[in-house]
Amino acid sequence: MSNDKEFLDAFLKLKTELDDTVYKLEDVVINGNLEEKVAALKEAEETLLPALERFDTLPEPEAENVKNARDSYKKAMQLYQQACGHYVKLLTEQNREEGKDGAYKMKQAGDLFVKASEYLEGK
Repeated sequence: MSNDKEFLDAFLKLKTELDDTVYKLEDVVINGNLEEKVAALKEAEETLLPALERFDTLPEPEAENVKNARDSYKKAMQLYQQACGHYVKLLTEQNREEGKDGAYKMKQAGDLFVKASEYLEGK
C-alpha cells in the first residue's frame, strides 16, 4: 500500500494545481468580458496539457479504486482541456456546434470528477 500513499500524495498535489486552474477559469468565464474569457480559456487549454502529461510520471498505484480514481480524473481533465478549445472557437468564431461539443465534454468531465471522488471514498 505504500505505492498507493506515494501516488495519492503526488496525485493530490497535482489535483490541487489542476483544480486551481479550473476554478480560476470558471471565475473569469462567469465574470470576465469576451477578451478575458478567450484569454483564460486559451491559458487553461495550454496549462492543462503539460499538467496532464505529469500524470504519467506519478507512481503506479496498487489498489483498484485508486487506479480507477486516477484514470477517471485524468480522463475528466483531458475532456476539460478539450472543452476549453471548443469554447474558444464558440466565442471567437460564433460556432454553435463547437459550443455544443464543449458543453458535452464539460458534462462528461463533471461526471468523471464525481466518479473519481466516489472511487477515492470507496463507494
